[in-house]
Amino acid sequence: MPKDGQGTASAYAIVDFDGQRRRTKTKLRDLNPQWDEKFEFLVHDPESMTGETLELNVYNDKRTGKRNTFLGKVKISGSSFAKAGSEGGSGSEAKPEKAAAEGSEKATTAAEGEKKEKGEKKTEEAKTEEKKSSPAKEEKKNKSPEKPKAEESPASDAAAAEKSKPKEEEEKQKATNAAASPAKETQPAGFSGDLEIRPSAAVADRTTTGGGGGSYDLVDRVPYLFVRLLKAKRSGADAEKRPAHAKIAIGSHSVRTRPAKGGDWHQVFAFHKASLNSTALEVSVYEETPQPPPSSEGDKPAAAAAAAADTSLGSVSFDLQEIPKRVAPDSPLAPQWYTLDGPDEAAACDVMLAVWIGTQADEAFQEAWQSDSGGLVVHTRSKAYLSPKLWYLRLTVIQTQDLRLPPLPDSKARPAGSVGPELHIKAQLGGQVFKTNRVAPGASTNPSWNEDLLFVAAEPFDPYLTISVEDASSSSSAAGAPAVVGQARVPLSTVHRRLDDRAEPPSRWLNLAGGDEARPYAGRVHVRVCLEGGYHVLDEAAHVASDVRAASKQLSKPPVGLLEVGVRGAANLVPMKLAKDGSGGSTDAYVVLKYGPKWARTRTILDQFNPRWNEQYAWDVFDPCTVLTIGVFDNVRFKQAEPGTKDARIGKVRIRLSTLDTNRVYANTYPLTAVHPSG
Repeated sequence: MPKDGQGTASAYAIVDFDGQRRRTKTKLRDLNPQWDEKFEFLVHDPESMTGETLELNVYNDKRTGKRNTFLGKVKISGSSFAKAGSEGGSGSEAKPEKAAAEGSEKATTAAEGEKKEKGEKKTEEAKTEEKKSSPAKEEKKNKSPEKPKAEESPASDAAAAEKSKPKEEEEKQKATNAAASPAKETQPAGFSGDLEIRPSAAVADRTTTGGGGGSYDLVDRVPYLFVRLLKAKRSGADAEKRPAHAKIAIGSHSVRTRPAKGGDWHQVFAFHKASLNSTALEVSVYEETPQPPPSSEGDKPAAAAAAAADTSLGSVSFDLQEIPKRVAPDSPLAPQWYTLDGPDEAAACDVMLAVWIGTQADEAFQEAWQSDSGGLVVHTRSKAYLSPKLWYLRLTVIQTQDLRLPPLPDSKARPAGSVGPELHIKAQLGGQVFKTNRVAPGASTNPSWNEDLLFVAAEPFDPYLTISVEDASSSSSAAGAPAVVGQARVPLSTVHRRLDDRAEPPSRWLNLAGGDEARPYAGRVHVRVCLEGGYHVLDEAAHVASDVRAASKQLSKPPVGLLEVGVRGAANLVPMKLAKDGSGGSTDAYVVLKYGPKWARTRTILDQFNPRWNEQYAWDVFDPCTVLTIGVFDNVRFKQAEPGTKDARIGKVRIRLSTLDTNRVYANTYPLTAVHPSG
């Protein structure tokens, strides 16, 4: 790789082994350097060679005092080094005490980025002994040619046996590796045949570790045919001004995009594989014909027929056997331009689209038009949402001072027997209204209550808490409502948040404003307001609670585990929508799961008594003594239903997490329980 700015590089290599370092010479201005240098390293423990690593780093020598540029490195495990004498050379019996790495390095371009090295363990002592032993053996052969046959035969057998040992061990190791690792599949995981997608391995045989595995590992992978339509390119000067739409047809399925000027659709369609009854997919593009102005003769049927007849720009067909398959997390398939086969060759039209076969784990599935969920209807889509965080708001009313009661007209004098005003405090937060007891102040204008009023505040909070002093003994309207003495508002953003009961929250004095210009100041009230962060607001029954954490984040503890739930399907659902003649019915079912503040809702499967959702959700678990609630509902809102119509409940299931074991998968079928007012 050129590094000196002139198209060349001056490379050198540094070899590290067991704390020892060697450096080659620098090959100046050479993009294909060859060093042909040999280094020796001391091996302290030959038995632990399998755990050692030889590392080779290649640098560019700048020779200017600056830091040299790193080009790349290679790591070689010590288990790949051959012992001296066992690499196919002479049968030397010398035991190696040193390891020599003979490298023939070649730095290639950045496009290749590969470096090759040949590792060899051979000591100089073994070579010296080889040279010395060679003439000695020749002299023995010349002096006594018959004796070596009897003496050398055991030695040669032993040497041959030692040579065969590494080969036998290598063959055994290869056989073991072949048995341990099965052959690689030529098809992607989960696919069988051209259009079949096998479900994942049996859930009962699988165990998760560390809080769950990959996505959609508890449910079956359902195959879908995806068609992504982006835009069309038409010829003509005013082509971009005319609206156009595309039509997708496969067997009995037919769907069209929304009309768009310029042909920019950006829509995705997902067809359930089990419902496909044809192997040919056809995508057609139509240009909408503008409606002509009404003629003087009043030929309305002809004008309507002309408006309905859209101009066909052509179509393109695909064979399902040739459509590529994609399994997440593979990269999305890039769209391509396809030329349409149209009736008019002069007015050619191209369409940009992508077609593939995937599963419900595809990231395009959530935004796609789905054939088994009624298309792009908002009431049939799967979604997950969070409940608002709830806090207890405590208002302690202490007393009032310097109250200025409004004067009463003669027509609204107090009834006979009334000794004086009867005051109480009314507090309102959103739709919640609470009042204190009535107090007759008598001659004093500083009545006291020392009462607590408890509200439930949901995030995001209402802007104000309204506090008013009212006189129950007099009315300010014909309806008999108590007269308002004064009113004050407390912004919830300024309310103190208390974590425990060790210290009382600070109290405050609030000025009361009168209801008219004559009384801008009507006294003041002494209160204590705080948000109780040390409590959990029970929004469900205590015996089936799914969350018991305190409202304050400072008191939260880390989760103890992860709960994963795979909603596979239901069986033998009862018909919820009966036909008018009573001959049959239908059910459009979906599932709602609730645990903690998180709610999850599956998509709606239309007109199925045995729906298959195959959707998976996960929750953090903070307390194992909690309950997961699962409900099945019939969707009635995706059609033109009356306003205020609620979905019908089919049944529900509750699962206590304390009955589940950690790191274990349960594949169970639960009966649905339906509770009616009659029992």
